[in-house]
Amino acid sequence: MELRELGEDAWIRSLQSLYPDQDLTDDCAVVEAGCSLQLVSTDMLVEGTHFRRDWSSPSQIGEKLVEVNVSDIVSSGGVPSHLSLAVGVPGHTSFEWLQEVYRGIKRACERHQLRMIGGDTVRSPGPCIFSVTIVGSVEASRLKRRGNARPGDALVLSRPVGLSRAGLLLLENSLSGPDALFEAHKVPRADSEAAYRFAAQPAVHAMMDLSDGLAADLPRLCQASGVGARVDLDRLEIHTLLQEVALAHGWSPSLLAVQGGEDYALLIAMDPAATAGLQVIGVCTEEPNVRYFEAGAERAIASGYEHFGSNPQA
Repeated sequence: MELRELGEDAWIRSLQSLYPDQDLTDDCAVVEAGCSLQLVSTDMLVEGTHFRRDWSSPSQIGEKLVEVNVSDIVSSGGVPSHLSLAVGVPGHTSFEWLQEVYRGIKRACERHQLRMIGGDTVRSPGPCIFSVTIVGSVEASRLKRRGNARPGDALVLSRPVGLSRAGLLLLENSLSGPDALFEAHKVPRADSEAAYRFAAQPAVHAMMDLSDGLAADLPRLCQASGVGARVDLDRLEIHTLLQEVALAHGWSPSLLAVQGGEDYALLIAMDPAATAGLQVIGVCTEEPNVRYFEAGAERAIASGYEHFGSNPQA
């Protein structure tokens, strides 16, 4: 069987069966280190999948590399501290281009007070590949995992989503649009400040970042927690720029918001009594399925980005 037939989630589940004593499904590994908990995560960017040189500057690529890794740490309630970087590039890669990538990495590291502690460099016969291993720490009381949602929990988004997807569509179709949408795709930002706030709240039961989109990531939270979900698309906060661009080109704003990946907003399951002023989009249910409703009617929504699936959306 080929991986594109199996799919990414099924592959990870098969790996989990080989290591039943470890949780391989969450954003970070949790390692006990004396009196504290260490968080470790690995994420990579592959040319042609996560970035294109004709769309993004090298410094933007470097910043994105750091931000997507920081997002894994903060969405678990932690504070990132160190990272190492493995780089695989063809021999004909411009040294000056690569130096600019590293300048972008340094800029993002300074923004998050991260230290680069090493890595590896190899020659790649194919596209450029950047892989980061990031380390952070978290107090046990602040640790948030995706597997602790409960029936009745409110589902909350930390900020509007769909901007990265809109930026990608503009790029793919050579369309003009607001710079903010292009930036949302080229240099997404970890929602660190919101993550730190939510991590401090006992009312928050589960949290994860949206890397592959709500339609792909919500089922993962539900499966890990043993719950289902009901989502009201009418309650999504659609950013004004997304609304304007979608209407101009005949795109569905709600589909862009639900199916688009690489927004790195936080998806939170929490006590509904503590959601005043927050973007509540639905509720966790006892029924083990995810259902979407719009204008009072149920709506079928295809899943978001799937690395080995037939429906890549981001």
